Order: sequence, then C-alpha cells, then structure tokens
Amino acid sequence: MGRSAWSRRRGASVVSILGLALSPLVAGCAGGPGPAPPTTTTVTSEVTQTLPQAEIWQWALGRNAWADPTLTGLASSLGRSSKTNILAHANGFELDLDDAGTVVAVVLYNDEDSLGLPSSDTSFRAYAGTLPAGLTWRDTYGSVVTRYGPGDQQTGGWGTEHTVSYVTTDGRRLEVTYAARHSAELPTSAIHTITVRLTAQG
Repeated sequence: MGRSAWSRRRGASVVSILGLALSPLVAGCAGGPGPAPPTTTTVTSEVTQTLPQAEIWQWALGRNAWADPTLTGLASSLGRSSKTNILAHANGFELDLDDAGTVVAVVLYNDEDSLGLPSSDTSFRAYAGTLPAGLTWRDTYGSVVTRYGPGDQQTGGWGTEHTVSYVTTDGRRLEVTYAARHSAELPTSAIHTITVRLTAQG
C-alpha cells in the first residue's frame, strides 16, 4: 500500500473541545449522512464515475464503502488497502474505514510534491475541492491559529508532523496536520492534511 501520512499518525491522541464555538467550522461541516445529493460526473486520472456534487468530506462519513451504492463504485475503482483504507492519490483524499467498511474519517491532502516530501507514484496530489471551515491550502499554522485558536490539543514535533485538533458544535472533529516536524518550523508551516471525522467515531 502507498505511504499514508494519516496512517503514520493514527496513534496520536486527540481530545475533543466540546461546545467549541467556531461558526465557520460549523457552517463548513454542517449536516450528517443522508440521501446522496444531486450527482455530476467526475473524471480524473484515477476516479471516473458519478459522484455527489457535494464535497466528499460532507457526504461520505458514516456510509459503508462496500454496501452504499454511491461508494461501491469508488471502492471498486480504487481498491481496498491492507489497512481497510481507500486511497485516492490522484484525487487528494483518503477514506479511513472501520472493520465493517464504514467510513469513519475523510483525509484531505495537500500536494505532497509541492511540500517537498519524497516523491513517488503514491504521492498525493492536492484535493481540488472546497476545504472545510473555509481553509485553503495557502493557509499556514499561523493563519489558522489566529482564526480559530490553538485547538484542544497539539501533538507532534521532535521529528513528527504537528496536528491541531478542533471539534465543532455539529459533532464533527477537524484535525489539521502541518508539514512541520519541529517547533521552529511551525509558524509558517503549510497544511499537509485535513482530517474530518464524526466525534462519535473518534
């Protein structure tokens, strides 16, 4: 299976901030799993099929990759990894599944080549859709913390990437991971991944 930055960080503990009042986060992550929204045909180098018009982090959480009609084609086209994650390198996202195949987290990637990470055929391209909470790939640790505060907990450093965790009042957890591996690099560090999950699955 290709290298996954999220999988390497999976053991990091994240504590929720219950009742965190971040209106842009709430607005960006509103709504739970429900009927698939109107569809449009998406054609890329890796995924060619009909997907909902909404962003994948908005609709995929809580659905079953092996049973949901909207996801079965995606799972089949991308393949199932040994760690039950669906990796869409060319499309810039990863679906993390539990043992039953339910999507418990959606990981959005920045372009790993542009971040200076070792390049390979499994490097992730940048997710091209709208990011949650009004974030963009131009944001840095400094700009995000200025807007939303330091989060409930920050993990990383000493050679591992820094992750800042927030929980929105609509019941979703947002984990922003920066490319910096040392504190001195953190203030201007670009975002590497943004992970969206339901707090009930945390």
